[in-house]
Amino acid sequence: SNLEAFNLDESEPILPERLEQSESPLENGRLIFGEDNRVAVTSTQYPWSTVGRIQGISANGEGYICTGALIASDVVITNAHCVIDPETHQWSRQVSFAPNLIDGRLQSQKDLAQVIEVKAGTDFRETDGDFSPDDWAILKLDKPLGFKYGTLRWRALPASFLSENPKQFA
Repeated sequence: SNLEAFNLDESEPILPERLEQSESPLENGRLIFGEDNRVAVTSTQYPWSTVGRIQGISANGEGYICTGALIASDVVITNAHCVIDPETHQWSRQVSFAPNLIDGRLQSQKDLAQVIEVKAGTDFRETDGDFSPDDWAILKLDKPLGFKYGTLRWRALPASFLSENPKQFA
């Protein structure tokens, strides 16, 4: 398999001993009001600690951000459009991952990880429009942040399950 370097298995998630688990993404009552109805995650507890910012520099030199989540100690899952430009089909020049940002701040600068390898479900050369079911990517990091921030459990689903439940996965 071409994913061997990622060392992914369908194991239990990592919940570091120093982290408590939380059911609520809110701490300190901070919310976003107005047209934007999203809720800011201010919890540093698991599972919210596994989510972070993908920061990249596109092939044309422009900066961008996306969201990703740790699924192994040194692997993040995100969308392919976060590492490949869907229109030009060019890969990003540089990509990093900053876990568990609160108000855009990293808990420790030592926890900014560089992406050293990427596997993507598509390069957008054979897709129609903006939506592609293959718009996924896994990113190999240069440090095992999952031991500090935790990892989400994941498992592969058979194609038949996905095709029978398209609205759940769109």
